[in-house]
Amino acid sequence: CFFFFKQKTAYEMQRGLVGSEMCIRDRLFKNALVFALFCQGIPFVYYGSEQAFNGGNDPENRESLWDKMDMHSEMYKFLQSANEARKKYKVWSHKHVERLVKDHVYIFNRGLVLICTTNIDETTHVVVKKHGYPDDTKLCNIYDTKDCVIAKKAGIEISMVNGLPKVYIPGQQLSLIHI
Repeated sequence: CFFFFKQKTAYEMQRGLVGSEMCIRDRLFKNALVFALFCQGIPFVYYGSEQAFNGGNDPENRESLWDKMDMHSEMYKFLQSANEARKKYKVWSHKHVERLVKDHVYIFNRGLVLICTTNIDETTHVVVKKHGYPDDTKLCNIYDTKDCVIAKKAGIEISMVNGLPKVYIPGQQLSLIHI
């Protein structure tokens, strides 16, 4: 599976990104991480990604992790939630099924998990018509417990807000994932 993200790794990033540029980079980077963790194959996370290291030119491209490891940082918790969902639903034992492919939105599922990614920092509204869930199935986003959708025969309406990825699981299972 392949999906193009306009994103550089922490090793390629130049220092000095501040404010909105940093926020955009982090949101798009989260999409790349979610895609890598849920796509078919062996997931990978570069050293420092879980701490949202900035990278830079040599030697800043090799920040020390050991004195900066923060298990309460936003990115660490983001990856922790994704990994908990992966393990709980054993996504590796389910096929990667594409549900919606557009220029800037890619949605697929692995078993009961519906993964929504984008490669732009904008709000996009889509309807996933061939979703594979029984009618009236409630799915909730592991990153925002108030973001739940209902599967209908006509489709699942999803709003990708400000370029953030979404990982939906059955609503009654939401409390089992650390958020």
